[in-house]
Amino acid sequence: WLQRNGTSPITRAPLLVSDLRPNRALKTAIDEYHRSIQSNGQLTAEPMNNLTSYEFTASGNYIDGFVHISIEPPLQANSDL
Repeated sequence: WLQRNGTSPITRAPLLVSDLRPNRALKTAIDEYHRSIQSNGQLTAEPMNNLTSYEFTASGNYIDGFVHISIEPPLQANSDL
């Protein structure tokens, strides 16, 4: 993002890669969280059985620098999803 646009993706203010600094506290917190859930066995994903596919209508527009996406659900969407 920065190499292509040269701006902050949040504020759109000018931003260079050299302006960035690592957030070591955040990285440490994320690493600790990963270790804690690995030790609790919470990282295992359960297989998804009985998948159902639905058709839907989607459209997108690019307006004032933003992409607006509209999705229409199927007529008889399953309320359990």
